This record gives sequence, C-alpha cells and structure tokens, in this order.
Amino acid sequence: MNNNLAEMLYRSRERSGNQIAQMYKSQGAWAHRSYTELWAAVAAIAAGLQALGVEAGDRVAVLSRTRPEWVIADYAIMSLGAVTVPVYPSLPRDAVSFILEDAGVSAAIVENEQQRMKVPATYLVVTIDGHPSESKSWLWVHETGMMNPIPHFEDRVLGIPRTQLATLVYTSGTTGRPKGAMLTHGNILANVEAFHDRTEQYPEISVGPTDIALSFLPLSHILERMAHAFMLSQGVTIAYAESVDTLADDLKEVRPTLMVAVPRVFEKVYGRVLEQVDQGAASKRRIFWWAVACGRRAYAHLAAGHRVPWGLARQLALADRLVFRKVREALGGRLRFAISGGASLAQEIGEFFYALGVTVLEGYGLTETAPVLTVNQPNPPRYGSVGTSLSNVSLKLAEDGEILAQGPNVMQGYWNLPEETDAVLADGWFHTGDIGQIDAEGNLYVTDRKKYLLVLSTGKNVAPAVVENQLILSPYIDQAVVVGDKRKYVGTLIWPNAAKVTEWAASRHIEPTSFDDLLHHPDLYRFMMSEVARVTAPLSDFERPKRIRFLPHELTEASGELTPSLKVKVPVVLKRHAALIDDLYEHEEPAELRIPDNQQLQDEDFPSVQTTRASHSGIVDLLGSIALGAIVGLLLRVIL
Repeated sequence: MNNNLAEMLYRSRERSGNQIAQMYKSQGAWAHRSYTELWAAVAAIAAGLQALGVEAGDRVAVLSRTRPEWVIADYAIMSLGAVTVPVYPSLPRDAVSFILEDAGVSAAIVENEQQRMKVPATYLVVTIDGHPSESKSWLWVHETGMMNPIPHFEDRVLGIPRTQLATLVYTSGTTGRPKGAMLTHGNILANVEAFHDRTEQYPEISVGPTDIALSFLPLSHILERMAHAFMLSQGVTIAYAESVDTLADDLKEVRPTLMVAVPRVFEKVYGRVLEQVDQGAASKRRIFWWAVACGRRAYAHLAAGHRVPWGLARQLALADRLVFRKVREALGGRLRFAISGGASLAQEIGEFFYALGVTVLEGYGLTETAPVLTVNQPNPPRYGSVGTSLSNVSLKLAEDGEILAQGPNVMQGYWNLPEETDAVLADGWFHTGDIGQIDAEGNLYVTDRKKYLLVLSTGKNVAPAVVENQLILSPYIDQAVVVGDKRKYVGTLIWPNAAKVTEWAASRHIEPTSFDDLLHHPDLYRFMMSEVARVTAPLSDFERPKRIRFLPHELTEASGELTPSLKVKVPVVLKRHAALIDDLYEHEEPAELRIPDNQQLQDEDFPSVQTTRASHSGIVDLLGSIALGAIVGLLLRVIL
C-alpha cells in the first residue's frame, strides 16, 4: 500500500519504466514520455520549485488547461509535501484572486501570459509557455532542478504520510461561494484502491499497460485528477487531446481504449449521430433504428438476468456489422468502456451507447469524497442508477432521503470553514445534500439535490433533474431548467438547439428576421410544446411541464450561469430570469400543452427525428416476423 500519491507514481516507474506514460502533440505530431522520463521530470520540477522557496505545507496553485505539464506540476508539488490548489483556467480574474487569497497560496504555476494576467503581482509565478519577464519560466525551473537535484529525493517522497494534505479543491459554487475541500493523499488513494478492487471484481473492466486513455476533461476537476491517479497506478498510457475542438480527430488518431467524460459529451455524440441518421435516406433510418431496437432488446434481457435469445443474437451481430461498427469507428474503434461522472446521465443515452457496443459506466460522488462513492457494474450497467458503493464506502439514507456516506475517501473538512465542516460531517457521516433511493441490490438512484427539490402547491414533490434529463433527449432542446417550486404545476425554461430550430423553420417556410424573432413565433412555441410532451411522456402527469418559456440566451460559464464543470447555477438562473418565470405562470400561452399519445404524434410534426422507443416498435415487430435470412438479404441490398 502506497503512503502517498507521489510514491504511487514512483512505484509505477519501477514497474513500467519504459512504458509510455504520456502522449501529446508537439509541432503537429504525437510525442511521448515514458514512466521513467515522467518521474525524472517530476523530480526536476520539484527541485526547481524548492529552489524558489516552496516548502512542505505551502499551497501552490495550478492554472492551466489539461496537458502533460499539469500532471508533472501536481506530482512535483505533492512530492515536496506541499499542497496543490487547482484553478479552472476558464475562471475570471476576480474568481482566481478569491481562490488564491482564500487558500493562502505562496506560488502559482500558470499556462501562459493570458493566465498569468489573472494572478496578482504579489505572487511568485511560474509560466509554462513562453519566456515571461515578470515570472519564472517552466524551462528555467526544470533546468534549475536538473542542476540542483534534491538529495535522497525518493527517500523524502516515501516519508510523506497518507494523512498529509495533498490538495485543496474548490467546489464549483452552484449554491454560493466556492469552498476549499481538504483532501489528503489517503483520501485520493482510497478511491484509487477501491477502483482497483472493482476491476478485480469485474475483470472485463481491468486496465493496464496495454490501455490508452484520452484525456480532455479539466484536471482542475477532481474526477479527471483521480482517474489520472488510478490510470498512472496501473501503467496506462494517457494521451492528451489538443483541445475540445480537436476531440473528433484526436479520437481517430489515438484510438483510445478508455475514456472519462461528463454526460454532456455523450449527449453531444448522441445528438450528432441522430443528426447524421436524419440526413440519410428513409430506408437507412429504418435500418438504424431497427439496429438500435435490437440492442435495446438485448440490454433488456441482460438487465433482467437472462441470456440473449439465439435469434436476437444473430440480428444483433448483423446490426453490429451494418450500423454499430461504423459509429464505434468514429470513437476510435477500440473503446472498451467509458466512465461518466460530474452530473446525471440520461438513462436513454446510456442504453443507446450500450446498444452501440460502448459501455458507459456512470458513477456518483462529490468533490468532498475525492470524488467517487458509487459506480455501475458492467455487462450490463443498471442505467438509471449510479451503481453500487465502492468497496471501502458505506452509504445510508437519512429520514428525508438524503444520501449519507462514510469512508476513507471523505475529506477532512472545508478550508478555514469550521461551521460548514461540522454541518456536512455531522454524526460521523458526510451529508451529500443529494436525495436518493437504494434498491435491494444496493444500486443507488440519485433523484436530485436536496435544496433543488420542487414542492408544488398541490403537495407533489418533483425532482428537476429527472425532468431535465428527459427534456434534453429532444434534439431541439439544448438546455432546460425546470421550475415550479410552490407553484401549481411544473414549467421549464428552454434554450433550443439553434441549428435544428432554424432547420424546422425552413421546413415550414418561416422566414424570421432574426433568431430572437423566431423564438417569439407562435408556431415554434406550439411545436416545442409538442416536443416537450413527446419526450416527457414516460413521466407522471404532475412532473410534465405544462408551459415553457425560451431563455433569452444560452447559459454559459462566461455569463455566470454555469460552473466550470458545466453545471447550472440554479439560484443565479432563477434570480436573473425571475420575470420570465413569473410571466410563465401569469399569462396564457398560444396553445395549452396537451399530452398526446404516440399515435397522435404525426411524422409531419417531427420532420427529421423519430427517437422514442415506441415509435420504432412497429419496425421491430415487422422485422422480427421475417426470417433472419430474408432480413440479411434486405438489409444488405439497402446498405450496400
């Protein structure tokens, strides 16, 4: 058992010295760094930082996008017994200043001049890119460390205890000012060790030196950082995407076997696949949805604990050849599984990817739990749930349904906030602030944040996240914020998908003078109400939004309405758009929302997408009644 995270990396260097640890783009080509070279870089940067005066216990900020130097800086800081303070590079200057001052940092490592400008002049700064005049360069620190190595560096590293503070990770601040969660080496190692236990329990998700992971989430987010620690402990090669914009190309070039992402990534891929399908011929659309239906039926059998029937298995093999393999190739063609965390993954999207042959394992946790508490089992995952607790985690529900957790991964408390610490670590349990349920098999279902649970004036309780997850299944809806607390019924604020809505308008020969003008068109309102009705049909009547309003702009981090991890700052949205919400409840709409059944929803209402399972049941029944040989001949003629 490792004492600290730096020792963990050192042990990986002993086991996997020549194995590639990091891949990254350099002058347009992929370069790499072995585990031996990674450890040498960590040792050099640590010595350079020490030469600048960084000592054990000091807090050092890292303000950069995800890149190999971020990891080197992190492990160099921790190897000195100092504390890494990650800062999202997307944060504005005032937010950066708050974190630096609150954490009491003594130095900051920044990516470039743009990030350096966010750091007050009173701090010691190391800049990774360029040769700045007002700070030390990364190259200077590295060369200084090479010339002046720390004596007995490895021995010093081995002496850092698990109880040593490793990092201060500031929460995203969805409900107020960010708080610094104090995480020790032992907290993060507990998660690493529990993940290792899970892979031993399910060998199909074991990882090792033959795996390549593509990294693109911010390392400022504790999920990506813990995932890095786990993968580095197993000798995995980590490839760094150039940017989110190059992700599609990076996937094809790296061909990863593992990936960690947030639900928004899967939602975007899902929407893109549907968009491409919609642009194809009607016959190809039918084949695609037949294939997806086969995958869903196979999932249903497996989820119920049954084998996939022989006939369905044959159809599934054909579906894979004709459809699924092509989609997987867009993800590199070798993706064994992906981890989704940071927010709730819609059940429909999870099942969709499983049908395609890409297993997405949803997990659940918080910054304060370093971060993972639960993760889904593979083959098949229990979509809709976030899986079972890790081997060293205990969960229980409070009387009001709040999820409580215990384990060695739970933080020590909030930095300089003793009252807030006592409130969340009451009675020996960490109070997550989330509401959930646990089934007989130990699967956890997270319904919503405790503070965000809507209580209608009728007495009904509505979990907004459940409704929002249904709403974003519509390709016409990009963002949705469900409202209705203390109101008679549920409403929702929507930001539509501009491209799809514009396409819809063109199909109706609607020629608005601007997109804002289109958002005020009564026909669009009626269409979007029918979309809301369609995708929320599986919900209870009191959960379905009865009215909608269009947001005046997309919710973004820059506008202050999303956190850096892309979570909606609900209090901010409710306050800024209070007049819009009041109008939603005070005025009648162009047309009252009616919940039509599937037969009432005509194809002409949905000119380019048909995504519900029910809408494809006729295709499934038709093809299921034809002999398999006839299906093969029919599909091959259409596709080829």
